[in-house]
Formats: sequence, C-alpha cells, structure tokens
Amino acid sequence: MPTFSYVAVDDAGREVVGEIHAEDLQAAIGRVRDSGNYPMEVREAAAARPGGRRWGLLTRITASDRTILTRQLANLLGAGLTVIRALTVLIDNTDNPRVRDALLRVREEVQTGAAFSDTLAKFPELFDTLYVNLVRAGEASGDLEGVLERLADYQEQQSQQWAAIRSAMAYPMLLISVGTAAVLFLVTFLIPRFVVIFESLGQSLPLPTRVILAISTFLADYWWAVLGGALVLGLGLRWYIGTPTGSLQFDALKIKPPVIGPLSFKLAASRFAHTLGTLLRGGVPILEALETVQGAIGNRMMSEALNEVRDSVREGESIADPLRRTRAFPSLVVNMIAVGEETGDVDSILQRVAHSYDIEVQNTVRQLISLLEPVIILVMGIVVGSVIISMLLPIFDLNLMASK
Repeated sequence: MPTFSYVAVDDAGREVVGEIHAEDLQAAIGRVRDSGNYPMEVREAAAARPGGRRWGLLTRITASDRTILTRQLANLLGAGLTVIRALTVLIDNTDNPRVRDALLRVREEVQTGAAFSDTLAKFPELFDTLYVNLVRAGEASGDLEGVLERLADYQEQQSQQWAAIRSAMAYPMLLISVGTAAVLFLVTFLIPRFVVIFESLGQSLPLPTRVILAISTFLADYWWAVLGGALVLGLGLRWYIGTPTGSLQFDALKIKPPVIGPLSFKLAASRFAHTLGTLLRGGVPILEALETVQGAIGNRMMSEALNEVRDSVREGESIADPLRRTRAFPSLVVNMIAVGEETGDVDSILQRVAHSYDIEVQNTVRQLISLLEPVIILVMGIVVGSVIISMLLPIFDLNLMASK
C-alpha cells in the first residue's frame, strides 16, 4: 500500500504534517479529512522525501535498533514531547527503513485516536509482548517515560550479556575454523598428491595411511553427498527443535552437560528474573507478567512450568510456593521471591537476583573458555599430526627398506 505525506490544518488553525497509508491519492485525502484535519497538500511520500527508498529482504530489525529506539523515545517523552511529536522525530532520524515504515504506521494509528500500546501490538517484529505490556502499564499509570527508561535498561543489559558471550566465544570459534580448514586442506588437496607416490611404491601401505587415503578418496568423490547430508540433518534438527516436543526435549537436554548445562540454566534464570522484575516494576499485573515471561525466558521446560504457577496464583497463592513445587527454577530464585513477597518488594529482589546470575554467567563463560581453548588446540593438534604422520609412514618404511 503506498505511503502519502500530507500537510493539513486542524480545527485550531495549526499546521499538521504527517504520512499515511492509502490505496490511492483520493483515499489518502479522505483519510486526512476523516482524522479531523483539512488537507492542504497530499502527495506520495517517495516523491516528497529525498532519497526515499524501499527496504528489501536483507534489511532486518536488530536488537540494537530496538534498544536505540526505546532509549530515544524515553528521552523525547521526558523532554515534554507528545507521543505523536516524538514519533515524528524518530521517523526523521531513523536509518533503518523497516523501522521507519513501522513508526510511520504507528503514528498514523495514534493520530486517528488509537491507544499507543494497542498500535504497537500490531508490529510484533519491532515491539514484542514484553514491550507492549510495559507500554500499556505505563499508559495506565501515567509514567510512560519511566517505563520506557526501565525497558531500555533491560534491553541494554540483555544485549551486553549476549555481546560478552559472543566476544568470549570468538577465539575458540576461530581456532575451530582454522583447524577444520587445515584438515580439509590436507585431506582434499595435499593427500591426493601423495597417492601417485604411494601407488608407485609397489608395497603394502600401513593401516593409518590406508584409512586416511580412504577418507580422502571418499570426500573427493562424494563431497556433495556429505554436504547435502549435513544440510538436511541441520534443517531437520532445526525443524524438530522448533516443535513443542522437540523444544522441550532440547531445553531439558542442554542443561545436563557439565559446565555448559549450568551456564544454560543460569542464563534462563537470569532472563526470568530480569524480565519478571522489569514487568512488575513497570506496573504490569502479575498474571500478565507471568504470561509474558513465558515467551521471553528462552527455556521451554521453565516456560511450561509457569503454566502451573499462573494457575496457582490465579487461585490466590503466592508466587514462591508454586515455583518451588515445579522444581524447574533455582532455589535461590524461589527463596528470594519468597523474601520479596514478605517485604512487598519482589521487583527489586528479582533485579538483585538477576544481577547475581549475570555475574555467575560471566564467571562460567570465563571458566568454559579457559577449558575450551586448550582442548581445541589439543584435539586439532592430534588430528593434524595424525594426518601428517600417516602420510610420512610409507616414506619412513621406504627409507628403512633402502638402508637394509
């Protein structure tokens, strides 16, 4: 649907500038009039905006886009701007065309009288359930600026946590990539050069050499089958993990291995505490908060357990007791929530628990990397060394025969 920019005058004689979506020019003029304004100029936005462009398949909305948008919106509202005026400023200063398109449509809906939170819910690719519920609570409490500030803090914390994990894993992944590339080079390029030499020897080859040669020949002849099989297996696993049963089994499995298991469990506990604490501090009712947390926790096992917790809380129970009965959450989280319920300060307690888990996650990642790096180097050294030695064994045998 085309986008039209317009200049209009409201009932008080003030100039109103905006953009709307409509089927054609006449429909756009009609929509401006329906909003209570008198159109002075209406034309297609692509012609009105210098450098106007359409976004393509490669343009995506990142976590950084969401965080920057939230922080800027909070700052603009804190400066005294209305929601519509703040959206206009954001539209003019947004580089991502998909974000700009969503904000244009949000502003259009709000200008027609729709609630800000209800409008945001129509764009889940940019504003998830957590975002919408917090904005709705901020509208109800009259503290939309404060809610958005806390939401921006939450988003920045999550981004920093994942950035730290990705940064820590960069060097091990580099080692694995270089090691794998070296092995593939030896097996697919260097070893075939030795085949001619070995065939001219006219003697039986050692077992390690025959094994390496068989692997090299197989990869050279059937690389397409190996690559296709790996692709099908990867897509199949991804599909299965996306199903409810597969997701539940995968989340239950990934918390069992040593080191990695506790790390996954702590990450899920941290997200639970951060998200629930942010929602409660923003004024979201407990039942809605628990429902929102289910989609943000990132662990199907914990998410399923929250169904029982919500049912119990709906019947009048506290949060801590049903959480304890599920046995899906760390005892620290449960006990601290119980303390928070006694003192009436659950949201602050949850933020402290989340901060504690963030530190534990950082320490666990450091321990994992300190164990992973020497293991990767050792394994790659053994693999590359085995390949090289297996290629040199026939030459050693030939030298022994020549010396006798």
